[in-house]
Amino acid sequence: MKKILMISAFYLENNTSRPYHMKLYFEQKGFKVKVITTNFNHSTKRKEKIDSSNVVQLNVPSYSKTLSFKRIFSHMIFAYKIRKFIKSEEYDLIYVAVPPNLSSYFASKIAAHRKKIIIVDIIDIWPQNNNKGVFAPIYKIWQKWRDIAISKSNILLLETTAYIEKVNSINNNYNLVYIAKPTDISFNLDETLEMRKDFKRELKIAYLGNFSDSYDFDSLVFILEALKSFNASLIIIGDGPLKSEVLEKITSKQIFYQDYGIVFDEMTKGKILNQCHFGYNAVKESTLVGLSYKSIDYLSFSLPLINSVKYDTCDLIETYHAGINFNAEKLNELILHISSLTFDGYLQMISGAKELFDAHFSIDSFYNTMESILQQRGVIDETNNSI
Repeated sequence: MKKILMISAFYLENNTSRPYHMKLYFEQKGFKVKVITTNFNHSTKRKEKIDSSNVVQLNVPSYSKTLSFKRIFSHMIFAYKIRKFIKSEEYDLIYVAVPPNLSSYFASKIAAHRKKIIIVDIIDIWPQNNNKGVFAPIYKIWQKWRDIAISKSNILLLETTAYIEKVNSINNNYNLVYIAKPTDISFNLDETLEMRKDFKRELKIAYLGNFSDSYDFDSLVFILEALKSFNASLIIIGDGPLKSEVLEKITSKQIFYQDYGIVFDEMTKGKILNQCHFGYNAVKESTLVGLSYKSIDYLSFSLPLINSVKYDTCDLIETYHAGINFNAEKLNELILHISSLTFDGYLQMISGAKELFDAHFSIDSFYNTMESILQQRGVIDETNNSI
């Protein structure tokens, strides 16, 4: 039985954790898996314990801001502890999720020295899209560490085509593996259609996730105000530092909203989203992203997107007719599109959203993609078992 050491500072055992799905995949294929992570939850900004026998949590300093010296220091502590841990372990493969970058640098250097296979999974390019201000010199060094890990990788995975231009000149032997989400809760599509048959008599737009400065809330407020004649309202599942500011703007425009706060339970989340007509998925122009867990969550409940994210999301929505793409500079075109959309046209978007999710973001699709990659690289055999 082959042993794989998995390294991820942001490992969580839930549906939105890509490393967790990787862990389940490797276990299914007969690998003996050990996960090395931190005791700090980046999402909740709290120290948390993971109750799993093959997960080792390393103690790291806490931080409260996404862009801060404290966060960088926390990642550096993790990296130096990882370096010591890797040297004391026996394994056949290393999987390392990026960011953070320094831990991937150490892992790739040690794996290369030991002639072990290393899988580098680029989940985000932080902080490459934030090379401004007092952090810029540090971020340049941080980027270099990641680039070295990429150059030394035996198997390079990318979460989105948005990152190709960042890695192509370093290692062009990459593989695209999309985010996946299991759908343990079964929802009847006919019931969903019944719940959304009031389309345009009222228009419920969902916002799911974090209220942070990466997202375009100004366009959201404009869209809701422009669609008041359709009784447009905002349905919120989430929280974040900008939430109160966004709600103040919405209230000042006399736009109705329902705030459900943070919801983890899939059944509850599904009941809320099944009553909505669109999921809002828009980022600021300065944010480099091609896919988000937010969009996958919407699509898993057959909810069409109002989307400004480029690359994969934009292309897939066009291909499957799973929503409406928009440009923040041309919001009137989006308003016209929604206003002129027929119910039959909207039903096609619901079907397109379901088809898109099943084809690209289901667990079956994820496993099939991983199997194809690992078979080609000789990591598993044709019976899909570790060699």
